[in-house]
Amino acid sequence: MNAIDFRSVLTRLRARLIRFRSGTRVRVRGTGHRLAIEGARLFGVTIEIEGAGNELTIDPTARLWGGTIRLTGENGRCVIGDHCKLRGVSLIVEDKASRLVIKRQTSGTGCRILAGEGGLVEIGEDCMMSVGADIRNTDGHSVIDLGSGERVNPAADVRMGDHAWIGLGVQVLKGVHVGEHSISAAGSVVVADVPPNTIVA
Repeated sequence: MNAIDFRSVLTRLRARLIRFRSGTRVRVRGTGHRLAIEGARLFGVTIEIEGAGNELTIDPTARLWGGTIRLTGENGRCVIGDHCKLRGVSLIVEDKASRLVIKRQTSGTGCRILAGEGGLVEIGEDCMMSVGADIRNTDGHSVIDLGSGERVNPAADVRMGDHAWIGLGVQVLKGVHVGEHSISAAGSVVVADVPPNTIVA
């Protein structure tokens, strides 16, 4: 075994010990799921996966403290990139083929992110998300037009550009593109695109 292989094995063993000693729980029900979490340091995290064909990938350099990751449905995907630091977050991927991607060096504390109805929530590189922030691509329920009988509130993807900052208690709703280097101030409800390099409140 060469030095690189030994270092990789040691990293995985250290991560496994951290998960065991901190009370991290992983519950998997269903078939065809793929988990790539071996090197990541997960301190007291709860992971729940059920359905079929879901995928969870956490980069070995990522760190998570507390919080939950839940994938339910079919062929959902959650990816947490390298050097992310997430504390007390709730990450939810539900329904069929929904995707949640958090890119490298992003940090968050006490926030909630929901990807559903087969859509995408994508958080860029080096973003910050504060306590109570809620980011979602779906209302979570249907609103039906009484005249036509058609649904009037379909899901729509949410994308956050690199280096964006989501403040305390901010809600980012479906269909929004948050521009890079922008700030969404505390308590904002973001229902329209945020231009790059701007502050909204």
